[in-house]
Amino acid sequence: MKKTDYNKYIRDLTKNMFLLISNYIDSTYHISDDYIKKNIFLNSLTSYSYEGGGRQLSNIFNIPEESIIKTGTIIVMINYQLYIDYYKKLNLDNKLKRDYQELSEITFEKLNNSNTPEEITNLIALLDTHIPYCMLNTMLKYDKTSVYEKILQVKALDSEQVKKLVSINPFFETEVDKYDIDISLAFIKDRINRLNAGTFSDNKDRVYNETVDFIYNLSKIRKNEAASLLDEIIIESEDIKLSSNSNGKNMKCSYGYISKSKLKSLLIGMTKEEDISVKKKK
Repeated sequence: MKKTDYNKYIRDLTKNMFLLISNYIDSTYHISDDYIKKNIFLNSLTSYSYEGGGRQLSNIFNIPEESIIKTGTIIVMINYQLYIDYYKKLNLDNKLKRDYQELSEITFEKLNNSNTPEEITNLIALLDTHIPYCMLNTMLKYDKTSVYEKILQVKALDSEQVKKLVSINPFFETEVDKYDIDISLAFIKDRINRLNAGTFSDNKDRVYNETVDFIYNLSKIRKNEAASLLDEIIIESEDIKLSSNSNGKNMKCSYGYISKSKLKSLLIGMTKEEDISVKKKK
């Protein structure tokens, strides 16, 4: 197994396992309720016993071999991925002060206080709460999460949080390398042109709105990175007439404050010609 394949492998494995168990529950017990099926699946994870192999993974994760045999190598890896995916989501929601339903300080405190295989397994076994269900939902939806959101989730982590998650799952470091990247104007223009020519070719307004939201959210968690990107945009657009008032919502750069609507118009202007040239090449 290549190091870079690990996270996707575990998510795909979990998705396939859940699909099989879900179909079985539906056809055998005629239960279609999503919440019930997901909690039955999570309950099966915590009670599952796996006795094959695991010595190499035991060394990688620094887990006693008897713990591997008791809990199950595969289950340990799935539990770690459930934990990390949910931790990233709640951490970003918390820092952006998003309007969320499942997040509370108590929930995030429980995540922060769970570090060992036993503690994480116990957290997922809390089937009398909504936490495990939300954890599984987050993992199953991860593949459909936008690149922008994945970048924000990683960039919202501070160095101590990254260190903690890497200590839980050494393979998480590859995800940090993939998404904690330099957000330059070239990157933004490339993303806009790719989405305009592909996934959202019939809804370009959505592309610009999501890009502006991404930059706005970036300014909340990585102010210097966002300011540097905004400086690039202002310089290329040659439009330095910005507001001197933050208004509590505007983004700050070296030239003043820029609103989301102003940023959107600048991005449309500087990617319009490139979009036309891409169509001509086709």
